[in-house]
Amino acid sequence: MVARWHVLGVGNYGSLFAHFLRKNGNKVTLLIRDPTTLNMFNKLNRTIEVTKEFEPEVEVTKGYQAECLQGDYGNVIDPQYPNELCPPHLRISKLIVTLKSHEFSKYYQRIFHRLSPTSTIVLFTYGLGSYEELMRDYYSFDEASRPNIIIALNSHHAYKKAKFGSQFKLIHSGFGEIDLGIVPRRFDEIKEKELNINSQSLEDNNEDLDEISLPNEKMDNKTEESKTITAATEADDDDNKGSEIEVDTLKSVIRSFSRIPELNARCVKYVNLINRKLENLALNAVIDPLTSIYSIRNGALLFNKVAEQTMRPICEETSIVIRKHREYLGMKPSNRFAPERLIDAVFQICIKTRHYESVMLQDVKKNFLTDIDYLNGYIVKLGKFYDIPTPINKFLIDMVKIRHNLQTNPKVLDELLK
Repeated sequence: MVARWHVLGVGNYGSLFAHFLRKNGNKVTLLIRDPTTLNMFNKLNRTIEVTKEFEPEVEVTKGYQAECLQGDYGNVIDPQYPNELCPPHLRISKLIVTLKSHEFSKYYQRIFHRLSPTSTIVLFTYGLGSYEELMRDYYSFDEASRPNIIIALNSHHAYKKAKFGSQFKLIHSGFGEIDLGIVPRRFDEIKEKELNINSQSLEDNNEDLDEISLPNEKMDNKTEESKTITAATEADDDDNKGSEIEVDTLKSVIRSFSRIPELNARCVKYVNLINRKLENLALNAVIDPLTSIYSIRNGALLFNKVAEQTMRPICEETSIVIRKHREYLGMKPSNRFAPERLIDAVFQICIKTRHYESVMLQDVKKNFLTDIDYLNGYIVKLGKFYDIPTPINKFLIDMVKIRHNLQTNPKVLDELLK
């Protein structure tokens, strides 16, 4: 029996991926964090709507199952002392994670006991560091005990139709691609090519800048109603009563992603995937904190001498750290991480996304915690490991956190003004 998919994180991208999986005949369960969102989903008859930008047709998928992580089976469990073995009907074989990086460990604690070493997790988390956190907190760095892990890089764009009551009504505003990199188990001698389906090698010097993932979301809202196309996804049979048997979930996950045309997914070598993640990290570690600190859209960083003078030392410091890290990982030297190249790449992204607000700025405006610790914070951690000073990245972290504290705790400001 083919195992069903579980999606942890039903924001824009979790809902988008769930929709395309369901549209293509997969069984999908949404792991919803709070009862309010679950009630909203139930009022929508457990449907997800996706509209392509500037097109009238609406795709509707239905037949989802949903669980609330604050329910009976969403209780916090100590990773060191699981209460009991997971019942067969609760096991998770295929898990997609689209949560914010700082939220991942908190909610994974409610479901980790439902996964096994034959399960597969696809991590769409922002920045870097989630995998290391997962291994530290739940698997004591024991690679034999962890599920299969795939690190994913997404360049699709989606946003909600309206601000309220539209969690599951999306505009697919930009058709992109998804790269999947299998995290190897060091003790495993299986060749990577035996696991890859349609794998592609991305050479550093030939990779086009347009392929860089742009995680910033479009904020304009479209309200037009249109003709509806209902995807052929009738309600599932009650298949959770017995165990779901699918031994090789890793190959199955890659095969499923690769066969869904709307996702435009491919499996790439892990080292190439990490190379691209490091590049995205370096670029977003400039754009996100600066736009958040000064509350500006990406385009405001363009043709601004003062902004360029600020970007340069950030890129220089980050370049030293990442080049050392790439050397440690056994990667070939690349000019793509030279300071001048990073500055130029930041400008190219800001031109393409000049009307966008960075993910971090959106979080700051909503008084949400940001993923700064998984961007600049990851660079600082690497700097400590390689004994490279990172004062500029530390300063950016402090500035973003100070702004968050001032907004969420006015008493902090009162104390400062005394």
